Amino acid sequence: MVRKMMAALGIGACVLVLSGCPKPDDGTPCTAPAGTQGLELVSVGGGKTTFNFGESVPIEFKFDQTIVTGILIKISIDGGLGGWKLVQTGGKQIDPVGGDQYQCMTYTWTIGSEGEAVNYAAGSNANCVLRIEDYNNTNATDQSTAFTINK
Repeated sequence: MVRKMMAALGIGACVLVLSGCPKPDDGTPCTAPAGTQGLELVSVGGGKTTFNFGESVPIEFKFDQTIVTGILIKISIDGGLGGWKLVQTGGKQIDPVGGDQYQCMTYTWTIGSEGEAVNYAAGSNANCVLRIEDYNNTNATDQSTAFTINK
C-alpha cells in the first residue's frame, strides 16, 4: 500500500515541510539505501550546484528504519573542515513515517533558516556540503558533493 504523509510545523518565521512517500510517485515502493550504513543522501536540490540565500531546497534521502532510528541533516560551509551545523530547526531528528522498512523522504530546507548557527559570508560560499547522519550513530553518514550558496 502506498503511504503518503505530510507534516507541516511552523516554528517562528521558519516552516518545516517533511513528506514521506514511495519514490517515484507511481506506487513503486522505496528501495533499500545504498551501502551498509542504512542511510543514503539521494539528492540536494535535484542536483543543482548553486543556490541563493533564502531559497527553498528539497533534500531527498532514504533510510532503513531497522538500522537507523532517525535522521539529522547538517551543513558545513567549508567542506566539513570546521565542523557541521544542524539544518533543521530545534535539532530534532527526522523520524520514520509509517511502518515501511525503507523510508524515502524529502525535507524542504530554506537556506538561512538555521538562525545564527551558520554564518554565511556575503557573496559566494563555494564549498558547502550537506550531510545526513543517524541520530544515534554519528559515524553512520552520507554527504553531498560541494555546492555554492550565494548571499
